[in-house]
Amino acid sequence: MVNFDMGLQKSTRIHESISLLIREEFFNAMNHANFSSPSGNYSSSSFGRVTSAGPGRVGQVSMKFLW
Repeated sequence: MVNFDMGLQKSTRIHESISLLIREEFFNAMNHANFSSPSGNYSSSSFGRVTSAGPGRVGQVSMKFLW
């Protein structure tokens, strides 16, 4: 399994005691395919096949207002 998570944040002072924090987070940032294990059931028609994978790149953004 290959997974690379990344986060960036920027804090901006608006006034002497007021600031705004913006944060971005990315999970599986390189969008690498993480395949599941192949089917091991001999009686199944999908025996030996990989039929699913983990989630792709996911991102989220948040903002925090501090005073």
